[in-house]
Amino acid sequence: MAAPAPVWTFYKQGSWLAYGAHETVQIELAFQTGKSNINLGPYWIDFMRMEQHDGKNAMLITKVKRTIPPAAPPPAPAPAPSPAPAPTPAKRTLDKEKDDEAEDAEADKEEEEENGTTETKRAARGKEKQPARRSDDAGDGDEASSDGQEAAQPEPEPQASHEQVEAEADPTTTATTSASTTSASPPVKKKRRFNLKKRPSPAADT
Repeated sequence: MAAPAPVWTFYKQGSWLAYGAHETVQIELAFQTGKSNINLGPYWIDFMRMEQHDGKNAMLITKVKRTIPPAAPPPAPAPAPSPAPAPTPAKRTLDKEKDDEAEDAEADKEEEEENGTTETKRAARGKEKQPARRSDDAGDGDEASSDGQEAAQPEPEPQASHEQVEAEADPTTTATTSASTTSASPPVKKKRRFNLKKRPSPAADT
């Protein structure tokens, strides 16, 4: 069972102070060990002597001071996690602009791909619808141009060779030669293209 709390009677300095059994033991130990003061609970008491006073154990008080033991500092509260800084309006605007630009770029890319596919299909359809006579027309144009060139340039008169001159002089040789030529190979008729353009008259050349 815990000892009852002592009843303290305070006097001004130099007076006597009654104390209980527990304090008596402490005071006696203090005298025996040569201490000049003792700690009685919340008080430090410096004393000069101890004796009986009014039939009670007492001591002459030289100085009394109340000591308040320093309270243990409360545990520091854990730092609260700092909330994430709210995005400023400027930052929000920049983020929104970036998102809009990305969406616009993606839309442009898709549109370009669609347009490219459409143009390819259109080109294929155009090739199918083109007439196949273009090459023939080009050939006709070449022939027409060649005919035009032939018409523009009068044919030179063939010059009689030496053999033909001799053959004309000798009718027998001519007949033999013509007969052999006829029997050897049939004459090949050269196809002539007729041009409706008028050929220049020899008089115009002179």
